[in-house]
Amino acid sequence: NNNNKNDIHLFHIHLMAILIRYSTLSGGQQLKDLRGGGMQGAIHAQVFDFLHEVADCRMECFASPMNAYYCFFLSAFGIMRGRQQQLDMATDAAFGSCGDFFAFADNHDDSSNNFNTNGMGGTHEQHTDNVASLFQEGCFECNPPFAPGFMLEMVHRLEQHLVVAEKHKRKLTFIIVVPSGNMDVHADSSSPSVVQIHAEKSFRAMLRSRFKKHHVVLSSREHGYVEGSQHLRPTRFKESQYDTSVLVLSSCSSWCKLRDLDEFDQGLKAAFASRHLLELEQRRRRTTLDPSTSGTTAREQKKKRQ
Repeated sequence: NNNNKNDIHLFHIHLMAILIRYSTLSGGQQLKDLRGGGMQGAIHAQVFDFLHEVADCRMECFASPMNAYYCFFLSAFGIMRGRQQQLDMATDAAFGSCGDFFAFADNHDDSSNNFNTNGMGGTHEQHTDNVASLFQEGCFECNPPFAPGFMLEMVHRLEQHLVVAEKHKRKLTFIIVVPSGNMDVHADSSSPSVVQIHAEKSFRAMLRSRFKKHHVVLSSREHGYVEGSQHLRPTRFKESQYDTSVLVLSSCSSWCKLRDLDEFDQGLKAAFASRHLLELEQRRRRTTLDPSTSGTTAREQKKKRQ
């Protein structure tokens, strides 16, 4: 009927908008030749499960709707004002986003209005209506786009939320995943890679933070991520070419259920272990058994079948 046709048409509009939006993070390379998906990459599902198990982490602060894992997630977009802001909110919200991370106000004093992520009940509108009280307490995962200025602004916001939580004796924790910078907090901003240069100021700010409770360094090529452009590529995982830091900023000392943080480190590294080579080997075996699946994309495979 006409209603179904209208719904499908609206879905296609939202889908086109979100694909173009996230492609712009890569300078348009993503749609052209499948390159540059790192700006919207995600940690493995096993990492999300591990963080939920040991720290009761329930929400992502900078998720792409294509890569979001938790039921509740925020986006990196929507900071523009006026009509453009409404468009930004609608684009990601159509695929489950609860809003823009930077649009959330500082914690309110009224804890009765706390945004509840413990249950799965309620509508998306009911959850997103209560934006101001989201960061009162709980544990949140932050894996921001590795862009200059963006990451530093994120750290400033995290500090603001933690100061208020500490003042009101609330347990608030952020687990941040960023490229490792220079471990010397007094060093000059110089690094051999563009990614690390962009991460340097925000990285050292977190190292200096009085809220820093823990820091784990994941060695390059020994860990990996979910590819940001997995919805376009034949492969899902990628191996990290740089060291990654996982930092814990918290208003309390009891942020982890594990008494021995060495167990946390070991569990985190196991969950982060690169799955790229295993995926390639599995693809090679499938191709050997069925040569018709050797196309580089699903689109090419469909053409072959036709």
